[in-house]
Amino acid sequence: MRMGPPEITGGGTFDDWRLPDFGDLSLLYENLHRAGLGGFTADRYRSVGGGALHFGSGVFSFPPSAYTLIRTRAVRTFSVQ
Repeated sequence: MRMGPPEITGGGTFDDWRLPDFGDLSLLYENLHRAGLGGFTADRYRSVGGGALHFGSGVFSFPPSAYTLIRTRAVRTFSVQ
């Protein structure tokens, strides 16, 4: 059974979250992880294209196995006006 997106208290939904692309992961790595923010571990984080960025080494790769531990961190689309 598929459900719709959850509602945010006070209105709105969470339907603007998505799997990050390589550029998003790079920004998370450089601006948050390297500053000790965001609670990231030194593991691989998956991108929308199937590759993963290793937050321990900063190396992007396509993991060899479906059984390799790969974490996921959703990102939210927003605009600055």
